[in-house]
Amino acid sequence: MLTLSAESIKDFQVCSFYFNEKYILENPDNTFSREQLAKKFEHTLKRIVSFFFYKRQGGVIPSYNALLNRWEKLWFPKNLTAYDISTERHESAHGNLASYSNAAAAALLQFYEDFIDYKGDPIMVDEKFLVPIGKDLRLEGSFDVMLRKKDNFEIIRWSTKSKRPSNDSFIYDFAAQKVAYNYRNNSKRNPEFLMYDLGSTNPGGVIVEPSNDDVKALMYWANEAKVAYDAGEYIPRRGFTVYCRNCAFDKNCKNFTFAKTDA
Repeated sequence: MLTLSAESIKDFQVCSFYFNEKYILENPDNTFSREQLAKKFEHTLKRIVSFFFYKRQGGVIPSYNALLNRWEKLWFPKNLTAYDISTERHESAHGNLASYSNAAAAALLQFYEDFIDYKGDPIMVDEKFLVPIGKDLRLEGSFDVMLRKKDNFEIIRWSTKSKRPSNDSFIYDFAAQKVAYNYRNNSKRNPEFLMYDLGSTNPGGVIVEPSNDDVKALMYWANEAKVAYDAGEYIPRRGFTVYCRNCAFDKNCKNFTFAKTDA
């Protein structure tokens, strides 16, 4: 049984060898400390907005101060003092705990203003899905938030990139959600999809419309990954992509050899 996500399928598109190292062999994909801090920022910010919608499910609208208080509890290590924060060493180009916290305060303020009176009842918050898409092949992922509106449903995906990403960078993520939505609801009516940017200096939402062709492309690459998985063949694309420059599996890639077969 092979379980894929939109992210793993995109990585397979880039390089099947990288896909194998990261998802099949589960070797660690080492990252720089500044990238780890950025990932922590993304994870924590999403936890805060999920908290907001969990409260809305219970009929309570948390205040902006409540969001900030929760951020501080999750973001700053315990026993950290104001002096520690003020003297923390960091690279100014990449930020530190305090600078990320300032960015979060601005992002949460814009989020709060946009969603305090937002129409729609949250019926799913950070809901995982696992959908069969072929023989011994499954698609996994999650709905960040699904809202029930008057005549339809709206699925929102959060982005926390410092620069607003293009819609195309998330099209497979929304295609995967579309597959899961149709599997659960057996509905011919497509929900509305919204990518909301939390992390950039100009936060806001952008409507994304994954087409049936996007879904077909996602399924095509999922099946290609399954073919490679069944055959045990993951051929590197060494030197052909920009990702090769800082690949965590560069050493293994250098030592790649084709399996010997009988002539």
